[in-house]
Amino acid sequence: MVQGQPGQTTFRLDNQYEFNISLDRLWLVARAPQPSLAAFAEQFEHFASVCKHHLRIGEFSRVGLRHILTRKYESKELASAAFLGFGLIRAPQPCFGVTNRPIFPAYSLRWEDEGKGCLVNCRVEERKFQLEVPFGWESEAPTDKIEPMITLDIDYYSMGRIGVDQMRFTDWIKQAVHIVRRDSSTFLERK
Repeated sequence: MVQGQPGQTTFRLDNQYEFNISLDRLWLVARAPQPSLAAFAEQFEHFASVCKHHLRIGEFSRVGLRHILTRKYESKELASAAFLGFGLIRAPQPCFGVTNRPIFPAYSLRWEDEGKGCLVNCRVEERKFQLEVPFGWESEAPTDKIEPMITLDIDYYSMGRIGVDQMRFTDWIKQAVHIVRRDSSTFLERK
């Protein structure tokens, strides 16, 4: 067990999977999963089965799969220029009296119809790694690191109540992976 609080418990398996249970949901996070997500789907199927049995879950109110894809760049300016090159948004220059190109652009869309939906967030961001050295540290302090990147965050989900006996997660995840792969490249093609 990694973390235990009254409202949430987190377990890790081999530094590969993080299993989470809270009062209103359960989820699994995979670190660098295989592209097919087959092993991920099997892990989640087993996890959900254990949770259904021991927590007496009768139905799911939402089932989702979230893909987060990143591409790193040397600078926030290069990442921003690449993002704007996708043609997802129009960025006039100069704008509001500012002559520099936009930095950290973002784009978000949601689609929903009967039974399913998808939220797509595409943005430039910086991931910052900072280590605080404890008092008395005598070695050279580790350097902070900043990674500029474009992040494509796709949340594909079902809507409505689903009985636990109607849900087979391995099949649902396989279908969701197919749909996300099929359509996600349209956001990253240069216009």
